[in-house]
Amino acid sequence: MTLQQFYQEIETLLPVKRESDDFRADLSKALSIYSKTIKNIDPNILSQIPDWATTEKRIEKLIDAIKLSVKHYYEGMYSTAFSVMRNQLLGHGDTIEGIMDTIGLHTVRTDEDFYRGRTFENNRHKTHDDMFHIKLQERGKITTQRYSAPGYPCLYLGSTIFACWEELGEPRFDDLMISAYKATRNFKLFDLRIPKEIEYTHDNLRNTLLRLPLIIACSFVLRDKDKQANFKPEYIIPHLLIELIIKRSREDRKAKQIEELILGVIFTSTHISNEFMFPKRVFDNIAIPALDVSSSDGYCNILSWSFKLTDPTCYEYEEIKSDFGIDAGHFGLTEEEQLEENYILSKMGRLEERLKNTFEYKQFPYVIPVQTTITIPADGGSTSLEILSNTDWEIKTD
Repeated sequence: MTLQQFYQEIETLLPVKRESDDFRADLSKALSIYSKTIKNIDPNILSQIPDWATTEKRIEKLIDAIKLSVKHYYEGMYSTAFSVMRNQLLGHGDTIEGIMDTIGLHTVRTDEDFYRGRTFENNRHKTHDDMFHIKLQERGKITTQRYSAPGYPCLYLGSTIFACWEELGEPRFDDLMISAYKATRNFKLFDLRIPKEIEYTHDNLRNTLLRLPLIIACSFVLRDKDKQANFKPEYIIPHLLIELIIKRSREDRKAKQIEELILGVIFTSTHISNEFMFPKRVFDNIAIPALDVSSSDGYCNILSWSFKLTDPTCYEYEEIKSDFGIDAGHFGLTEEEQLEENYILSKMGRLEERLKNTFEYKQFPYVIPVQTTITIPADGGSTSLEILSNTDWEIKTD
């Protein structure tokens, strides 16, 4: 099997559709298909991966760990399930090599664009306050989502308005309220997107092969009959990964600069539709949990530092204000360029441009101590404390 054929096999497998009421059986089958497909790759190709025998064993260990972790979760042993995944991704002594930092980190760049969509019973008088993560004081409103457990705030953003619309179940588009987001700094995410064809080239192949078991475990399509279920086994591994990111970020703040932390994940929507001739990038989403829950205003300081956003609008409002106009398109484009053009000329592409170019971006206040502890000299000498902030702040002592 060539790498092109292997890529096509993975494209067929993902996102994974349930075949039975037994999630563990469906997961084992999908991972088994993946393992067998690797073995069908031309040995001459695999031999070019440095120390392929070790990598192959590492893939099998990760597959076994995913299945074992889900088994423990089903048995109610949640901390054990978490430990299994933590050991696999972060390493365990001299016996297991940590791979989280090496198999696929994605860097979001300053000024990169994202979008958040929400549906309301009444769209009037909505502001950017309505479009951030649910406040920490309102945890009771938070239900289980793919990358967030009940009661814990997480910010979900789409790389496009289309991604937001798909994730929300394709509500009536003209009424969907949308805010544009813009990253205010660089930060890292763990990459769980369905790999592009270029990621199957020799330079990227090892990391792609190691990452795919996690992508498979996180990319099961939720069945319609299960959407209102209280327990969704498709979310087990995604929840454990987010818990790992939360735990690690708090531990790493003692030793690393805050800019070096992995904040969340970037993933491909499982709601991929072939009805629209759009490029694959439009299905990208990010999920970032609230890593700092100490703020009195109810918003995560790190998320407030990382993004600015506009007040929301909807296509219907913007069409009333000013017609979007019609562009006849262009001729002589490549297939990929035509897919991009299709999206640019869609309602969603037009609304993105209106938001980015005519709306003001706003940022929530944040105060973030760079050091987690400070030492005050016994002789009363001075000490320094570095603060990241866009608002006034004060230090109070009892």
